[in-house]
Amino acid sequence: AACGWDMGDCCEETCNAEFAFYTCGANQPYTCIGGQTNPTGSTIHKNDPRDSPFYFFDSFETNEFDPSRWNWMEGDAPWETALAEDEDGTPFATADGGSYFAEARTEYILDEGGTSVLELTIESPNGGLLSYQIQALIQAPYEDVVVQVDGTPTNHVLVSAMEEWTVQEIEIEHGHHTISWIHRKNPSDASEEDLAAGLPNLGITRIDGVIFLPY
Repeated sequence: AACGWDMGDCCEETCNAEFAFYTCGANQPYTCIGGQTNPTGSTIHKNDPRDSPFYFFDSFETNEFDPSRWNWMEGDAPWETALAEDEDGTPFATADGGSYFAEARTEYILDEGGTSVLELTIESPNGGLLSYQIQALIQAPYEDVVVQVDGTPTNHVLVSAMEEWTVQEIEIEHGHHTISWIHRKNPSDASEEDLAAGLPNLGITRIDGVIFLPY
């Protein structure tokens, strides 16, 4: 929208002068941004981070990964986008009410101690906040889930089931970064006897509603 027409972009400091019909502080009828004063009493607010070129959102509703942002082929088995339905075809709700999510399954990892790794690249000159929703249908010692930033583990390590969709957040520093969700098979190197005593290869990790809000 042209500046001054969308109840937000009215200030000369943030608009192309060709469209800045109303000057901030001159009793203009629109809401000013950028910390200016508006004598009309309308709300002053900062720029919406969703308007930033560094903003990112993906809920996988296209049923595919964007190869410019995602790498789903790392590790011993790929992550996949999947339709939210039971084995009998009955649909169930995703984290954001959509129809698809990203998932990794232990049964696709052939090697003991193998992994499925999903990577996202993001960048921002001022850093930002990464949030996502996760569901981990896992059981120790057969699987766990580790989230890393640039190869360094965060405090988001799941060693037991998280059956309900749960929001997790990570503060991201400025610059270019790679976030990794790692679904690991037999991470504790359990014995064959221990593995045989349980129900291995049934673990699933799901990710949905990935958002990066830059500062």
